[in-house]
Amino acid sequence: MQISRGEAMRTHRYPEAATPNVLMFVSEFDDPYVHIREQGVTAVTFNDVRWQRNDIKVTSMAANCMAAQYAYEHGCADVLFTSADDFVTEGSHTSVFAVRNGELLVAPSSTHVLPGITKSIVLELAGKQC
Repeated sequence: MQISRGEAMRTHRYPEAATPNVLMFVSEFDDPYVHIREQGVTAVTFNDVRWQRNDIKVTSMAANCMAAQYAYEHGCADVLFTSADDFVTEGSHTSVFAVRNGELLVAPSSTHVLPGITKSIVLELAGKQC
């Protein structure tokens, strides 16, 4: 589902009287990732070249597409985006979680990470297990 501010002159400022546009589509769900959960996947690190405000959902996915292509060319399922200090933030189209010494690890919320729904649900469910 996508919701925009609505139709208005392209001035990049918030329109005063626009009615939001809503686009929604539905299709039959067949889980194409069941084998991944059973077998696991490989990933490769990739320097995060995006615009450093990754917490904002945008439709420009060029950097994510280039990173996903890089992963594919290296025989991997996805990349692990790394920041300038080699901190893993997320994948090209995934949230990244790890378990080390029984502790669930995930990049903290910041301008470098998209605050995904999956991330918030996993953290909520994990919190209920403690």
